[in-house]
Amino acid sequence: TFYGSFRGTKEVRSHIHESPFVMAIPLALLSLGALFSGYFLVDYLISSHYHSLWGSSIFLLPSHKALADARHHVSTLIRFLPLVVGSIGFALSLLFYTKNSPLPSLASQKFNNLYKLFFNKWYVDEIYTKLFIRPLWCAGCFLWKNVDQKTIDRLGPLGVSSYVKRQSLFFSKAQTGYIYHYAFAMILGLFVMLAWVWVFRYF
Repeated sequence: TFYGSFRGTKEVRSHIHESPFVMAIPLALLSLGALFSGYFLVDYLISSHYHSLWGSSIFLLPSHKALADARHHVSTLIRFLPLVVGSIGFALSLLFYTKNSPLPSLASQKFNNLYKLFFNKWYVDEIYTKLFIRPLWCAGCFLWKNVDQKTIDRLGPLGVSSYVKRQSLFFSKAQTGYIYHYAFAMILGLFVMLAWVWVFRYF
């Protein structure tokens, strides 16, 4: 992170600067509190019985409890193994990336398949995309086009609005502007109403 070459633009690099003291001093004081307040203030925060703070909040079966108790009796080598491995990794990273060493390119060529596996994060993103994202995307597109557009919209709001539009265009042809057309429509409507009343009255 700190020893690699800068990958931004010159304009971005010209604006990089350290934090002023008005920000650095409070951050330093906060970091001291974050590091040591738990150690010095533990009795004030959670009383002197902090070792039994959690009590029996985590229940263990008797068979599992034996394994949990056994982890306190592991050898010193196993306890310090994570620290040793982390220190070796830190030393190797300094050797690889702080001295313009050719070791990274040589290692990537020598162990090409392993390098690709680590570089691509174990291909987790690719596997996740193939197993979940792509099938869900295809299913979403199918439902969008066939269910949403062709079924719901076609029979629902878009279908109703298009039907109303077609009927409006059809009936708008009757608006010719001629008085005799309107008079004919009124007389025809009157006859239809009289026929309706006569049918319901005598039948």
